[in-house]
This record gives sequence, C-alpha cells and structure tokens, in this order.
Amino acid sequence: MTRKKQEPGGIKALAVFMICLLVFGTCGWALYAKLTEQTSPLNVLTGTLGGSITIGTTSSPDSLDIRTQSGNAVTQALLGNVYESLLSRDQNNKPQAGIADSWKVSDDGLRYTFTINNGKTFSNGDALNANDVVWSLQQTIERKYQGADRLTNLASVTNNGNNTVIITLRSPNPDLAWALSGRAGIVYDKDARYSYSTEAVGSGPFVVDEWDKDASLVLKANARYWGQRAKTGTITLQYYRDDAAAVSAFGKGEVDAVTPIAATQKSALQKASDADNVQIVQGTSTQKLVLGFNNGADSILSDKRYRQGMRYAIDREALMNALGGGQTLGGPLTSLEPGYEDLTGMYPHNDDKATELLSYFFYVSKRRTLTFVYPQRYGSQVGELLKQQVYPMNVDLDVKMVDDATWQKTVVQQKQYDFTLFDMSDSHDLATLMDGDNYIGYDSPEAQTLWKKTQASDSDSAYESNMKALARQISTDSPVDWLGVRQPITAYRNTITGMPKNMTDQLLPLRDVQVR
Repeated sequence: MTRKKQEPGGIKALAVFMICLLVFGTCGWALYAKLTEQTSPLNVLTGTLGGSITIGTTSSPDSLDIRTQSGNAVTQALLGNVYESLLSRDQNNKPQAGIADSWKVSDDGLRYTFTINNGKTFSNGDALNANDVVWSLQQTIERKYQGADRLTNLASVTNNGNNTVIITLRSPNPDLAWALSGRAGIVYDKDARYSYSTEAVGSGPFVVDEWDKDASLVLKANARYWGQRAKTGTITLQYYRDDAAAVSAFGKGEVDAVTPIAATQKSALQKASDADNVQIVQGTSTQKLVLGFNNGADSILSDKRYRQGMRYAIDREALMNALGGGQTLGGPLTSLEPGYEDLTGMYPHNDDKATELLSYFFYVSKRRTLTFVYPQRYGSQVGELLKQQVYPMNVDLDVKMVDDATWQKTVVQQKQYDFTLFDMSDSHDLATLMDGDNYIGYDSPEAQTLWKKTQASDSDSAYESNMKALARQISTDSPVDWLGVRQPITAYRNTITGMPKNMTDQLLPLRDVQVR
C-alpha cells in the first residue's frame, strides 16, 4: 500500500496549532493559578522564578534537628525559612500571624483560640491543618523539645475541626503568644518520616537542598508554599570561622551579604567594601552580655551595697568594646522586650560614687582578693580591663580564663567564683534569673512579689507595666551587671533588597530577599 505524502501546509498548520495550544494552555493555567492561588505546573517543575544569593555568616548548626539541637545556629537557618510556627515573629520581636491567620485571647487570659485557613501544605505536599498543630504541641511538651519550658500553665491543647486550635491555661501565661512564634510553636508534619538531623520537612517558603556541615547550607524556594513565595530561587548560607573571615569574603566578592557581624568589625567592613555599592546597617538583638555577681553568702558580693558600688566602678562601654561591641544596658530588658525602659542612668560609670558606696568595706579590709572566672572564648582583654577597673576599689582581681566544661563545673555547679561572664541570648528570659537555685543565687522578696504579679498579667498592657516595675526593682538589687546587648551589623550589595537587620544572630527570614 502506498503511503500518501503529507502536504507541507498541513505540517505548518499542525505546528502552529500545537504552539498555540501550549501558549494558551500555559497562560490559562497561570491565570487560573493566580485567581485560585494554586501551584502552576511550571513552578512545580522549576520551584522558582530563578536567581541566587549567597550570604556569609559564622554560626553553623551541628544538626538540622530543630526539635533538640540547642543554640541559635539552627533557628537562624531554618526557623521561618523551612519550619514555621503557629505564630511568626516580626523584626521588633512581636508575635504576628503565622500558620494561624488570626488569634484571640479571652478576657481572663486563660483561653487562646487560633484560626487556620484552608490551603496550607507542607513542602512534601501533605495538607497542614489543626490536627498537625495539636500533635506538634503535644510532642514538644511530652518530649521536652527546645522551647517546651516556655509552654507553662497549659491545661489542654485541642482542635475544633481542621481550622481551629484552642489552648486552655490553668493560669495566665503572658509570654504564650511570643513563645508560639518561636521553637515552641513549630508545626511538624505528623505523617512525614525522615531523618530530622540531616533533613527537614516544613511548611515554609524554602526547602533544604544541600547541607555541608560547617561549610554551607543551600535553601531552594518551596514551589508548594501556601503563602507569598520566596523572591529568590536559591539562597546559600556560607559559613566562616569568624567575623574577620566573613568580612574578608565579602570584600573579595565571594558572598553577596554578611550577617551578623560584630559592631567592632564595622570599620574593617567599610575598608573591605566598595562604599558606593554596599549598604551597611546596624540592627539590634536580644543577646545580652552579663557580668554575673555571686550573690551567695560565701562572697562579699552577697551584700547589695557592694554590688551597687561595683556597678558604679565598672566601665560597661569599655568592656563591651572588648567583647565585640554593642549598646550598653542598665537593666535586664532590651529594647525588643515588653516593659523596656532605659535604665543606664541608674548606675553610670562613676568612680567617686563607687568609692563613696564602698567606703564602709574599705575599713573592714584594706584590700581583698576576688576571683573572676569566665569562659576563655570571650578573650583575655575583658579580664584585664575588669582587673584595672576594680583595682582602685581595693580589689585584687584573680582572673581565671577556663574552657566551657571547667566553667560549668566551677561556676554553675560549685559556685566557686565572685565575678563571672555569660550570655543571655534569648528574650523573655527573666525566669532564668528569678530562679533562686541558679548559680547567681539571686533571692529578693520584693522582686519575687513583682515577678508573680507579672506572671499573672491578663493583658499586654498590664504585662508591660508590671515588667517595667520588675526590671527597675531587679536593677536596684543589682544581682548582676548587664554590660550590653549585641548590635549585629548586616552588609549587602546595593542590588540586594529585603535583608533583615534585627536579631539576625537568631532569626534570618529570607523570603523577601532578592536581587533587583
């Protein structure tokens, strides 16, 4: 049988028809996806509109298991990017809508109702609803995951269908909404099975594409993301051994941005950068550097007057510069916490006032030897500076720099110190100080009364007012000296937009970061 030859015009017509079908089909789906907020086939295949950015930083996670891994490195990389919480946290450290689109609190502060709209999914395509929220909170509490200690006074966690979660408390917890915007509120896929230490299945705008421990972590845009999608297809977190190495890499053009860089590195960053093409911004954080006093009976610092005198003798700005720089503090709260007020005027550096307050102790003992035990990672300069500052106060300071394990044994367990140094890296963390069993040994009836009143606050306004009174009382008691709060620097090329600036040592939300 003879095959009939295809006419040229027929081939052209068929080709035109197929092209038109593809074009109109794609456009039609795109229009439909826009109207219905569905994922288009193209986005499923490519996962992004394209583009890549590399950010240099210094804090590398030892594990991707955000449930159990301590420290800020894993939250900096994954929280808000890969994993999401019931509520989210803005750049002012305030809770806002997250997986829950809205929430309300009863007048007595004992019932929280969260509403979760339809259409949310995890990165593997599994639906996300109230059942996942309840299961995740129960797992966090039962298994004591990171942040579980924030979920206090809970009576029950239940859901009413797929869209409503109800948390009932036995007594008010004014920090609950804030806690649910962090690790305590992470929502996991109860049906997913994977290795949490090396993989991550979350509901955020990114997925983990690659992870090379101590070297880099690559995030890819999540094509199934239920909300506003990431503006950049690939973002790589490149890890460096220290700030100087990160600054050098930025100057060489190896990375597009760096954060968080210590305030003392600002001049080096300016020298290494092309000023006309770079933005350098200074943010703030909640990471406090604290000079601890031994309030126990075995130390002269158990006397409040002696502690107050020492606070006058200490030059906080000089010590903070030795520790990497930052904003000096006068009390236990930072500007990103409820109830903050500037208390630096309560005990400013003033040798005359220090001498006046400590004169009684000069008569008791002409000179005394006190010990300063602190982790060697803070460097020797801070020890030498404190030694010089307290010398005129008839104190010979015995400085002991030790490794972290020795510090834990000597300071935390045995309480064999007079001065020590530590970080309080989280906000809303006064419970650590108010626990009289800790190594500081702070025990103030007045402060404890105010603390209980604060914890019983049933509204945001009452909480802020009570916290302000508590902070002032604690500063008066002077159980420690709050040296300052870190002010991380972020630098990026002028072509980059959307970089966060506050709390980048803890949270680094990258959804809005893009090259313009």
